[in-house]
Amino acid sequence: MINSQEVFSQSTRIYKIKYKGFVYLLNPYTYKGLCGLLAKEMRLFSAIDGRKPFRWYVIHNKLYGFDTNEIAALFKLFIKHNLLVSANRNLPAHPVKVQEENSELRLWVQLTNQCNFRCTYCYVNKSSGKMSENTANLFFKKLILINKKYRYKKIILNLHGGEPLLNFTLIKTFVKKAKKLSSKDCLIRIFIVTNGSLLTEEKALYLKKENIGIGISLDGYGKYNDITRKLPNGGNTYNLINKGLIIAKKYHILSHVLITVTNKNIVHLKKLIVYLLERGIYFSFSFYNKANQFCYEESVYHSEQFVNSYKSILRTIYNYYQKYKLSESPLKDSALLDGVDFGSSEALPYHCFAGIRYFTLSVDGKIKTCPMSLIDTSSIYDRDFIKETQNKEYDFHRKSSVENMSSCDVCPWKYMCRGRCRLERLFVNKDVTKPMVGKCLIMKELIPYMLDLETQRLTNIFFSKIGKSKNRSVNKK
Repeated sequence: MINSQEVFSQSTRIYKIKYKGFVYLLNPYTYKGLCGLLAKEMRLFSAIDGRKPFRWYVIHNKLYGFDTNEIAALFKLFIKHNLLVSANRNLPAHPVKVQEENSELRLWVQLTNQCNFRCTYCYVNKSSGKMSENTANLFFKKLILINKKYRYKKIILNLHGGEPLLNFTLIKTFVKKAKKLSSKDCLIRIFIVTNGSLLTEEKALYLKKENIGIGISLDGYGKYNDITRKLPNGGNTYNLINKGLIIAKKYHILSHVLITVTNKNIVHLKKLIVYLLERGIYFSFSFYNKANQFCYEESVYHSEQFVNSYKSILRTIYNYYQKYKLSESPLKDSALLDGVDFGSSEALPYHCFAGIRYFTLSVDGKIKTCPMSLIDTSSIYDRDFIKETQNKEYDFHRKSSVENMSSCDVCPWKYMCRGRCRLERLFVNKDVTKPMVGKCLIMKELIPYMLDLETQRLTNIFFSKIGKSKNRSVNKK
């Protein structure tokens, strides 16, 4: 219920998109979705000036062509989408909230430094090192103690490498111990990130039996994947990956394909996207991050070719959704644009929460914040690697916030972009408060473009429903 004396003003920096008689409004600082308004609804919104109470608009409802109930419903809609600020409650226009929750723990577990590929952008220092059974056993003993203290409701173990399937015996150890430790109070799930080349039917059958999902990395169709992904002898990798992809799909253990976007593969990625869409394979995009000295490719940079190629990919995806009349929005998660979150109800100033909400276990039992980091923050031999890492990371985490990046001050997209990877900013710019300019420019073009595509999708759905309603009326006559 809205207080009749409450005074509202419009939130600042509202983003507007006009399309086919609609005006779509968005508060990008607290994303609550696009709010589509017809002309007379927009007239009401434009009239909200921060001086008159809500009661005035109800009394003068006929000025805008609505009854009193419709006025109230529209105000609730504006409030729901964070388009209005209450002067009475002194609410901020752009509340920034950082959750300090303990409900879920994510751990990246590096089973091995070994890999049968030599991807030019990989952040792992390839070596013979691999995790031992003793280290795995000690880790689970420590995890029991950690969970007694923090009482997580869910623990997710992402097994990776190197190539984790090279240490499949240890995967079985993790599965066995996770099943034993998992309970109704704390569910433990395992997920594997792999290049897929070593996946066999026997391994796939085991993973299916144990309900383990996998993500397979693939960066192009055919020879375009092989531009940056080679075997140690220089041979190509696509056929090996695709063989594993077919097996994973056959046994229903494939969660999605992970696509790393670089300036070398962006021009050719659309062919891969069509290939995956036609086969009903889910996928996600991550921009390559040059986070340490083992990443040999240059950082993603802005170019007209990059932006236009990416726009073409996004159009292809939206056209696919329209062709097959899929009701869900492609914006439903953060998979299409390097983790840009179009679905968050909060304004979060950090690109990720490495070292705060999730951590990395190295092959030797050392703890790091992120798989790409080369700095150890704790180990499983310490009493509480969660607290130790958080204490060491907290200041750096705060410093890396977009709130401390002066170049982001006036950017309407800063809580969607969130400054991108802070390790890359530190490694390339030597200053975590300086943005990656190339990625910044890319985001400033692609975020509005995705929103334009979404407004077109919503409008087409609206007119489609009207058309169906008219057809039903005609049929009744």
